[in-house]
Amino acid sequence: IRLDNVLQKLKEHAIEPKIFFWHQGESDGIPEIYLPWKVNAYGQTKGSVSHYYERALSLIIQKTHEYFPHSTIGVALVSICSNDGSPLIINAQKSVADKFPYVKISSNTDILGNEYRVDGCHFNELGKAKIGKDYAHFIKQWLEKEGGEGNPNYNTRRIKQ
Repeated sequence: IRLDNVLQKLKEHAIEPKIFFWHQGESDGIPEIYLPWKVNAYGQTKGSVSHYYERALSLIIQKTHEYFPHSTIGVALVSICSNDGSPLIINAQKSVADKFPYVKISSNTDILGNEYRVDGCHFNELGKAKIGKDYAHFIKQWLEKEGGEGNPNYNTRRIKQ
């Protein structure tokens, strides 16, 4: 419901994002945190963490695409939070990027060690700068490929300061 509200507000204010970024997954890689939410959302049904994460992320991606069909969605590979990471979460994130042509991998923060983190999970200034560079590179590639002025969806409006 919250996602619908945000997407609807964007539409109401004539804001048409060309790129969305999804950077989440670290808490889902920790069973003690993930399992209570899984039971809350899906009950006692059987399935892997990867299955449920992929299903939930796919729904978010599809809902966003329904509202903004010309947007690209960048999904970061994110699963480390005071642990060694989760191949199940990473595989689910990659699977979603493979499943939808408008979804691309935008960053891989699992390659960033503790020197980029405050507490083994959240990012310090060095980590934030690295992620920012990854996202800037993603946007630059998108502009070169799809967002150039020759593209009929290119929007030349500037944000007023």
